[in-house]
Amino acid sequence: MSGENRTAASSGRASTGRPVPGDVPAESDLCVSCGMCCDGTFLDWAPVLPDDDLRGLQRVGHPVQQSDERGDHFALPCPALVDTCCTVYGHRPSICSTYRCALLEAFARDDVDGPAALGIIESTLEVRDRVRIGIARRLDSSVPRSLSSAYAALTALHDGSADPVAARRADADLLLDVALLRRLLSRHFEEGDVLAQPLEMPIRRP
Repeated sequence: MSGENRTAASSGRASTGRPVPGDVPAESDLCVSCGMCCDGTFLDWAPVLPDDDLRGLQRVGHPVQQSDERGDHFALPCPALVDTCCTVYGHRPSICSTYRCALLEAFARDDVDGPAALGIIESTLEVRDRVRIGIARRLDSSVPRSLSSAYAALTALHDGSADPVAARRADADLLLDVALLRRLLSRHFEEGDVLAQPLEMPIRRP
């Protein structure tokens, strides 16, 4: 793939070791700068295949689940993800090594250059963090969960209130951020042929 021959510049890296806008990143640098396919931002589960090495999931105590609709799968966010890095990289399920988001594919085709890709990631993470913090405050919970399940809980909170319209109106800024996040994810990250199911966050007008 075209991104394999790109080299990451080291002089402009942040203290975390991650590339920053202005670097010339490799594909792996984009992934380490992002992590949204693993942290529950736009996927809330991933499939497990029969020949998968499950030692990584077992090491972090993350069970494989089974359902008629999804088959064998594991839930996201994945506890093996620390910051934006996989701590069980050598024993990750095959979907984790083969999944490629739309932005990564665009980068490999040279449809978007490295600094622009990093800028898209940074901007999306900023909105994602606002949504996460806003929903966690409204739910009075810091329990890690996918954004789809967090949004479902927020919707249930609105619908169960004495005045659902007023409740949504009170969270208008948060709901606008949800809408912006959905637009960014749909435009830049989600692929139509991914094996796992993208999150659904229907937007209700305040």
